[in-house]
Amino acid sequence: MVIGELVPKTVSLARAERVALLVARPFLWFLNTFHWAINLLDGVSGAIVKALGVSAPQVHGVAHSTEELQIQIRQARERGLLAPGEEKFILSAMELAQIQVREIMVPRPDMHTLPVESNLDEVMRAFATTQRSRIPVYRGSQDQILGFVHIKDMIWILLDRERRLAENQTPPPFDLRRVFREVLIVPETKPASELLAEFRAHRAGMAVVVDEFGSILGLVTMEDILEQMVGEIHDEFDVVEGPLTLADGALIFDAALNVRDLDAQYGITLPEDPAYATVGGFVLDQLGFIPKGGESFEYNNFRFSVVEMDGKRVARVKIQRVRSPEPDGNPANAADAMLQLAKGPKSPAGDS
Repeated sequence: MVIGELVPKTVSLARAERVALLVARPFLWFLNTFHWAINLLDGVSGAIVKALGVSAPQVHGVAHSTEELQIQIRQARERGLLAPGEEKFILSAMELAQIQVREIMVPRPDMHTLPVESNLDEVMRAFATTQRSRIPVYRGSQDQILGFVHIKDMIWILLDRERRLAENQTPPPFDLRRVFREVLIVPETKPASELLAEFRAHRAGMAVVVDEFGSILGLVTMEDILEQMVGEIHDEFDVVEGPLTLADGALIFDAALNVRDLDAQYGITLPEDPAYATVGGFVLDQLGFIPKGGESFEYNNFRFSVVEMDGKRVARVKIQRVRSPEPDGNPANAADAMLQLAKGPKSPAGDS
């Protein structure tokens, strides 16, 4: 497989024009010599497949595997045909199909919701304090999400009430049930690429994520998916908070940080596992019990310590390098290595 497929494929992709010129004449001779045998085999196999009642698959003139496309994209970047940001965007978009919505959703404990009985003041106060444009609405408990209310609809209601009051008219009573919109319900295992297409088809921007039993796990927005391709998106209202850096170089992270983001932004790689999607989930998986705070363990030259708990949920985790990397130009000690990570997200290869 290595000699017969992978090596020739890689060489031909890297030196496409040169390889094509070398093999063109031999391939032409082979085709002219054995075309009758090829046509005969195609005809016989086609007749047998047709007799079995199976329709032959359509043949595409040009088809590339994901690996081939990734190689071509990286080579285009190396030759200067693509900017580093463009390469990262294309490769990230290709990986959307491998990302499940449970990995990028806002978990249920972090959801901002409103009971359907909320009055106008409570709804507007919720928008003001959360700085969200959409807030889910529930009846009874968060497992009964009815829909979501959009800030644009509330603005129209406020403007209409102001106009009526100016005209000495009595505004109609506010009822949140007449305002909220329908929300998409998606399973936790749905690929992010499919949800993006569903968002476009339904002209929606939010979906509620449920498990196999129909229990609410969290919510995911269009922004959550786009951030997997272009990185974190912050507007003028977002408070950007990075990890807290201690004097010894250790970093304290929010345990809700996704393991993919921990790798992409800080170069700390954790194993991907269906059992968890966040740093806090990784800590629970490694410990095997609900910690009380202060518990620690080592993994891949890093020490993970539980700094803060929120009930039974890990809230903050301290990560510290415990062994220096091999001398190959990397930081010489643990503190320097962690301080280098704390300077911010790493740049794509080739960035200045």
